[in-house]
Amino acid sequence: MTEEEYTIALQNLDNSNIEDHRKDYDLYVCDKCREFKITTCDNKGYAPMLFQCDHCSFGIMRYKRTTKHVKPTVVLSHWRRPTYKEFCEMSPRLQQQVLEGLLILD
Repeated sequence: MTEEEYTIALQNLDNSNIEDHRKDYDLYVCDKCREFKITTCDNKGYAPMLFQCDHCSFGIMRYKRTTKHVKPTVVLSHWRRPTYKEFCEMSPRLQQQVLEGLLILD
């Protein structure tokens, strides 16, 4: 896929009825160290329900709940679309998921 084709595919996602969680805040909690992360989406699309904990590296961060408001002092992590370079470095299966709306954690 060329960079232009990738850009067009992402524009098509923006114009589609794909889920839009840009005004939501999601809580994830690690099943091992209990560290938590609050995320928000920078683009239309969907975030995974779980991912490896970057605090302890052994646990899995699991989605717990969504809210519409957080305190201004909360540190947020952002889900975003991969750059074209990041996209090209992904496996074909992951590339297909991105083209269907999967976001990655910044």
